[in-house]
Amino acid sequence: WGFVFEDGFAHDDIYYKDDWREPIHQQAMRANSFLQDLFSDTYAADEVVYCASHSGEMKVLIAVTGHRRYTVPTAGMVPMLVKAVRN
Repeated sequence: WGFVFEDGFAHDDIYYKDDWREPIHQQAMRANSFLQDLFSDTYAADEVVYCASHSGEMKVLIAVTGHRRYTVPTAGMVPMLVKAVRN
């Protein structure tokens, strides 16, 4: 299929534990870190970046981008167009 994974990509979910759930504030910090990395110079030549996630992470991404609250339905999809502006 031609997918390219970055160096160090973990194929197993390193955050999942049977008896623990990541607090929402930690998810938000991780989502913000992802967006900061996404809009860094690393991806400067890429015009479009696609990322897929589960509804919990989509909820956090919606929150950290300042979007209005939106509940993602089971098996739902939320297209997001995010524009980065350097301050």
